Amino acid sequence: MKIIKFYITIAIMVITALLYVHQHIEILKVNYVLDRNEKEVAQLLDQNRALVYNIEKLEDPYLLEAKLKSNNVVLAMPAKCQIIGSGVVKKEVKVASQVEGRKSFFDFLIPKALAKEKPTRQ
Repeated sequence: MKIIKFYITIAIMVITALLYVHQHIEILKVNYVLDRNEKEVAQLLDQNRALVYNIEKLEDPYLLEAKLKSNNVVLAMPAKCQIIGSGVVKKEVKVASQVEGRKSFFDFLIPKALAKEKPTRQ
């Protein structure tokens, strides 16, 4: 009887230790994904700054005026039927395990979250 209790106690301790280690491994995986996403965001922000600078430079009135004069371009206001609105693009964000396609035996213990971007009004 004491041996059975001992084996049950050892089994419970081993399962608890495995679950603890599994949770820490999942936390590390999420941290790696977050680090990768932060680097990507930083890179995209730098690219955005460069593109905004280029747009502001290209939209400089003096530069535009000089280009239009050199090409003999005459501008006129468009009619209402020539104006077209743009649509809003929806994006879905998925959890890393769904994106990478990896499945784990203990995935049912980890809560999953999906985020959807709300359309913005323009």
